[in-house]
Amino acid sequence: MDKANIQTIRKWTYLKKYLHAYTIIVSNHFSQFFYIDVCAGKGKYDGHDGSPLIALNLEFPFTDYVFNEKDSIKLNELEQYIKKLPPRKALTKRRYNQKTKDITISYKNMGAVGYIKKELQNLPDCPCFIFIDPDGIEEIDMDSVSICSVKNKAELFINFSVSGILRNVKNKRCHPLLTRYYGNEDWKKIPNVANREQLYADLYIKSLRKYFKNITSLKLKNDNNIPLYYLIYTTNNDNGFKIMKDVMKQNEEQIKLNKF
Repeated sequence: MDKANIQTIRKWTYLKKYLHAYTIIVSNHFSQFFYIDVCAGKGKYDGHDGSPLIALNLEFPFTDYVFNEKDSIKLNELEQYIKKLPPRKALTKRRYNQKTKDITISYKNMGAVGYIKKELQNLPDCPCFIFIDPDGIEEIDMDSVSICSVKNKAELFINFSVSGILRNVKNKRCHPLLTRYYGNEDWKKIPNVANREQLYADLYIKSLRKYFKNITSLKLKNDNNIPLYYLIYTTNNDNGFKIMKDVMKQNEEQIKLNKF
């Protein structure tokens, strides 16, 4: 993704809305909390802040950021954008004995699956928000998503690309990718019907339910009312689930007008 179309901007708006609410809460209670962007990208697109810059510019920033990007050129570009930002500190345990903490930013040049399988387990047991926004289904698989569920306080926000799924279904060489993406071959049973994009999304959510008890999703369409992707939020955290459901209930006009 190198362009910021209207659907991408909507996705970032929902992300920003949730992170705003999320960090208000975790900064009240915890001394450390992570933002992990496993497909971080280059930082800006057509003048719009991408997910890393959105997460860094919150009213209550995270204490720790991990930006993973497999493309070293994009990662370097992201790092240059971040270096231009004014220094900030995170506020922690605001409800009790408020303290300030230097923000830690880590850059990783790996594939998303590689990062999750090799690095995620090394993080401390504290709240972590994991954004999974791949360019294609080959960048992530259900095995790596399941690893995220081992972190007790993990919350995942996943971009499920309907167009990517439909494109790969047509190409037999990509069928092993689909099986790894879903974690099984049940996707082969979905018929070629008018609402099949919903069936593919429902099946993915079913796969997630093996590892997470709370899941909610939002369908984003193009101007021709065709679904492009689903934003899927999943966690074993009840409080985060309630907040995200409220965020997703807002229609697009409400969320675009929201000020932070």
